[in-house]
Amino acid sequence: MSHLKHNSFSKTSIQCCSNVPEAFACLKPLATLPRYNIIVGWVFALLIVFLFSYLGITLNSDAREFSYGVPAAAHVSLVLMALNAIFGLAVVVLAVRQWLQASGERAARVFYSLLAIVAVCNLWIAYYFNILNYVLN
Repeated sequence: MSHLKHNSFSKTSIQCCSNVPEAFACLKPLATLPRYNIIVGWVFALLIVFLFSYLGITLNSDAREFSYGVPAAAHVSLVLMALNAIFGLAVVVLAVRQWLQASGERAARVFYSLLAIVAVCNLWIAYYFNILNYVLN
């Protein structure tokens, strides 16, 4: 019976938090990247989600609007896609710089590198569909 009374998990080996805010305080945050890298990444990610959804909505609207030229909503979306391409270049440059300087933890750098791959794909889409040339003309 004495072996049943023995508890291998003592209170000192397990850190319990009594309420939810303390539970989140117990988690150690991941060593993150520099703040401006995170800001540029978030701006790029939010712009890409917004722009592709807005462009999809605009292009699926009434096709007769394109008979008289590019509608204003589509023009704004295309200009913002060019701005997003600039943020995409910044993400790629910052991702390369993070690997060269070994800033942040490896998991954060891998995640940011995945965002850089999305940025390269976005740049290719902008080049292939001639979005950058449309904005410059």
